[in-house]
Amino acid sequence: MSTRIIHEKQDLKYLQWSQIRSSSGTAGSFLKATDDLQKPKKYYKLSNYDGINGIIGHECFVGSYYAQQNLQLIPREKMPQLHPLQEKHKAILLEGLDGIIPRYLQEKIWNMIWKRWLYYEDFCNQK
Repeated sequence: MSTRIIHEKQDLKYLQWSQIRSSSGTAGSFLKATDDLQKPKKYYKLSNYDGINGIIGHECFVGSYYAQQNLQLIPREKMPQLHPLQEKHKAILLEGLDGIIPRYLQEKIWNMIWKRWLYYEDFCNQK
């Protein structure tokens, strides 16, 4: 899997999104497409989308649409022991985004990550 950040907009309107949900495993509920022009072949999965409202959600970590409900399914003794998120991690997480998205959006991304981390810490302490 490629982890490099794409620095330019790409027109992917030529992709044909499958209305038929077929896969080797569970069918899922999000439209899928392949790019046969790319070598190696690239696979795309659309977020929860409707033609009027656009992207209205993202697929979700286990059995529920909500991270909170998924975390509640994990017994306390099986909760992952994560290294605490710290302010110094901000630069690492946002590395490579300068010049791609404005600084204020980078701040919003960081704030979302930070608030979710605080929620996770709080959640684990209450379990």
